[in-house]
Amino acid sequence: MISGRRHPSGERNAETMNSFEEVVCATLEKKLLTYKAFHTATELLQQALEGEEMTTACRLIDRREALMTDIDGLDRRLRDQRRLILSRGDPALVGKMARLSADLDETLKQILSANQACDAIAAGRCEALRKDLAAIRRHGGGLHAYAHKATGRPKFLNVKT
Repeated sequence: MISGRRHPSGERNAETMNSFEEVVCATLEKKLLTYKAFHTATELLQQALEGEEMTTACRLIDRREALMTDIDGLDRRLRDQRRLILSRGDPALVGKMARLSADLDETLKQILSANQACDAIAAGRCEALRKDLAAIRRHGGGLHAYAHKATGRPKFLNVKT
């Protein structure tokens, strides 16, 4: 009997339990691989931000969003599986889950650190831009000053250059 039905003795079939364990561990391992892919994308995003490669940065942000969607799906699946695992109390499976969870936690800490570096770069760029705009305003530069200094017919800027 390969289904999840109970034998007359009240125990589940060993093949079913092994299959369930494999599914849970495969889901956790897939989540770990997805975390690592997210971490790599975050490190590449940091490099793109540092090099002001905005096309690459946008592509990596899209990649990270897709990975977050994948992680959400894996989390939903694991939530359902975790209830069954804890109710069964299988020490081997609980131990393996704990080890994989520790790896996930460590990878998540690395992601957080890389993400904070990206935030710092972006915040620095915003602050530099804010200071540049304030300097232009103080010195009367920019489009507003350009239009007021014009005599006669208004001039238009070539925004393609």
